[in-house]
Amino acid sequence: RLGERIRIAIKQATDSGRPSRPDIIAHSFGTRLFSLILNDPDFHDLAFGRVITAGSIVRPDFDWRSLIASGRVEAVMNHVGAKDSAVPLAQYTIPGAGPGGKEGYACTSTLNVRNTGFGHSDFFVPSNLRAQIADGGLWYSFLTKPLAHFKPAGTFVPEVRWQPASRPTRGVARVVLYVVFCIVGPLSWIRRRFDP
Repeated sequence: RLGERIRIAIKQATDSGRPSRPDIIAHSFGTRLFSLILNDPDFHDLAFGRVITAGSIVRPDFDWRSLIASGRVEAVMNHVGAKDSAVPLAQYTIPGAGPGGKEGYACTSTLNVRNTGFGHSDFFVPSNLRAQIADGGLWYSFLTKPLAHFKPAGTFVPEVRWQPASRPTRGVARVVLYVVFCIVGPLSWIRRRFDP
């Protein structure tokens, strides 16, 4: 449904004389959904401008290179929070996910930028967001300036090639979490039902 909504929004933008390639800012699970749209053959007609991922749960080995080379995506900046404790757990709870928002993307066509003070959602704390989108801010600069020599503070290249956790480890973690959810979910519902 998200892919269809994006297609409708692109058509509406084009019909009103706006650019047909939207820039994208995606966070957390939104980054995973966006990666699924990019890999879905039903949406190969969709093309995007510059993409910012923040708190990304996209795998570090995701194939951004071919998307950029084919022109489906203009450029990608992965904004990494050094204090992000949620992203490393994604591969254990969400099929196909990985710690791109902690490890960085391995693709040399992408730009990884680490903020040493940010946790998982600190990008969107109002004061931080204002600083990112203000004239001269990191996101503003990435979205509006030529990128040939764009090297902001915190830029890094992943040092180690990421490997996903073993299937048995991920499987056990998911089973444990599903069991916990099945126990806690009904208890939470009962508590809400009878609390004044």
